[in-house]
Amino acid sequence: MKKLSLILVGALILGIPSIILAASPISLTVTTAIPSGTNLGTQKVFDCPGYKTISDPFIDCSDKGAATTLKFHGKLETDPLVFVLYDTAGNPKPAPNGAGVFYALNYNIVYLYPDAWGGVGYQLSQNAAGGLPIPLQNSLVMTPVYSDKDKFQWPDLTYHEQGILIAGEVKGPAVLAKNGGSILTARRARIVRAEYGIPPSSLVSGWAGIPLTTSASTYTGGVTITLTQI
Repeated sequence: MKKLSLILVGALILGIPSIILAASPISLTVTTAIPSGTNLGTQKVFDCPGYKTISDPFIDCSDKGAATTLKFHGKLETDPLVFVLYDTAGNPKPAPNGAGVFYALNYNIVYLYPDAWGGVGYQLSQNAAGGLPIPLQNSLVMTPVYSDKDKFQWPDLTYHEQGILIAGEVKGPAVLAKNGGSILTARRARIVRAEYGIPPSSLVSGWAGIPLTTSASTYTGGVTITLTQI
């Protein structure tokens, strides 16, 4: 059994509504390949607006290439986290439309490119057990996404037909980052996206936001994405 890990660790600077909030980068590190038939290729990262529908991340999102950081922020990358809800045009809604929590208007897409020589089976999973402080445990979410047709590994920006998932292959459910879980189980190389965000809990059932009473401080933690040969 071989494992390759993609490790995300990060920090958020939080405070009460009267304090300006700032989001520090989340670092992204990729291990070197193990030449045994399973390899996690170079990631492709996008910063996307969460308040509107995204039809194509390669067009509608901010392209970060093979980025080494992820950021959670307001409307602009330099903006702090927000606690007022926004409409689909990216405008804050008038009072009393507050989220009741701090959240990020953006989310991050990390494209993952597993390579399985000769149809070797593998599983992509993620885990943050013991690696996230309380505010991030309750707010940071991950959703795995699989598309029958997607862009090939960066910098090759052409679309490739992947086809539907076959027997023995399955995309994992949307899970909280703190609980870990499967992103994808596959029998051959598949392009898959891991989408990370901090949504407003008032709009997402079962997820808790960052309380407005959170003490001003810096909170650091990590999430590990692992490729395991099966």
